[in-house]
Amino acid sequence: YNGFREDESCESPLNVYGFSKLLVDNWIRKAGFFKSNSIYSLRYFNVYGMGEENKGSMSSPVYKFYNQALDSKEIKVFEGSDSFYRDFVSVDDVINVNLQCAFDNITPGIYNVGSGKKISFLNVANIVQEFFEKNIKITNIRMPDNLSDRYQSNTHGNLIELRKAGYKEKMIDPEIGIKKYLLDLSQA
Repeated sequence: YNGFREDESCESPLNVYGFSKLLVDNWIRKAGFFKSNSIYSLRYFNVYGMGEENKGSMSSPVYKFYNQALDSKEIKVFEGSDSFYRDFVSVDDVINVNLQCAFDNITPGIYNVGSGKKISFLNVANIVQEFFEKNIKITNIRMPDNLSDRYQSNTHGNLIELRKAGYKEKMIDPEIGIKKYLLDLSQA
């Protein structure tokens, strides 16, 4: 949990995308822009919610598992997914944080945007399986070699700094939000 604080001692990106975001954060820190401008660097955790259909391979596991269950009656998870945790955050919360940063009294800075709760990939697969109320099989598959050395087994957004900056809204519990999202997907 402490490994995901907005602090330079906790910042060790595992890929080029993460490194590029860190470069921007460090540039903004060094230039002191937070003190003189309304600049926010928001670090989104695993976002899920309506509108993902255009994200392709970058869509959330919730969306992927839903479509797998719908298409093949099978959900594929990596072996060990019971111990791979993510902080899943609803797109509704992400939008709310962005709007409050833009229009309310949130102090500019670098902030994590997550639910503040972690759940396993297997738990997400189980939620999807239960939603379908059918015989949906959960199958373990081997993690691809190209991911194994860059795969984070546990992400959990520390929201302390966002709260201190003035954001007071309660985040949607992932288990509740995922169930609502599945219902929205089925009615779309």
